[in-house]
Amino acid sequence: MNAHELLQRYAVGERDFNGVDLSNIEIFGSHLEKINLSQANLSRANLKDTWLSEANLDGAILVKASLSGANLDYASLRQTNLDGSNLSEASLMGANLEGASLRNAELRMANLYNANLRNANLELACIGETDLSYANLIDANIKGINIDTLLSCCGNTVLPDGQVASDPWAG
Repeated sequence: MNAHELLQRYAVGERDFNGVDLSNIEIFGSHLEKINLSQANLSRANLKDTWLSEANLDGAILVKASLSGANLDYASLRQTNLDGSNLSEASLMGANLEGASLRNAELRMANLYNANLRNANLELACIGETDLSYANLIDANIKGINIDTLLSCCGNTVLPDGQVASDPWAG
């Protein structure tokens, strides 16, 4: 499926694109709220600045995809492979990333406020200036992440060991 066909079918009301191959697709800046892309192959896709709020991306493959500036608020990304993807400046408020793999992902300045990252793989992810306030990181793999950088991003965040990090900005 190409970008034109996807956008055309979405425009007429179709929302279920479960399992489609959209690898290398370029649909940056599009509005695709509440779309079902579960199990889809979006490897190396350019989804920069795309609106995917409340989308279902469970089990999707987004290896080395560009999602910088994308809106994924309240999206479901359970068991999604985001290894090596660029999510810088993306908004994932309230997103469910349980069991997702974000190994070597770029998360600089992303908003993960109240996101569920339980059992997620964040090994070697770049999280500078990422908002992880109120996020759930229980049993997440944070190998290779500087603990001071992690703690500077957390406010009332549940850490991998179950402890709650205090708000670093509280006086």
